[in-house]
Amino acid sequence: MSDFHFVFSCAVCRKVRDDQWDGANNQEWCTLVDFLRRHQAFADNVHLSECYCPECALSYDRLVHYGQAAFDGLP
Repeated sequence: MSDFHFVFSCAVCRKVRDDQWDGANNQEWCTLVDFLRRHQAFADNVHLSECYCPECALSYDRLVHYGQAAFDGLP
């Protein structure tokens, strides 16, 4: 395992995606602290790239949908 980790971080809730987690899923979204503990890594060795976790992406899609519906109802 390399000392450098490239990790996706949710822009809304700040959770990070852990693709190497041995849990039931292929990936899990967890806090950065949990990620660092699991991989015994230092924060200086982690590069974060922003994206959206599935929960926040779904919330955003709903917000856009309801906003568009309200906008379409204007005279």
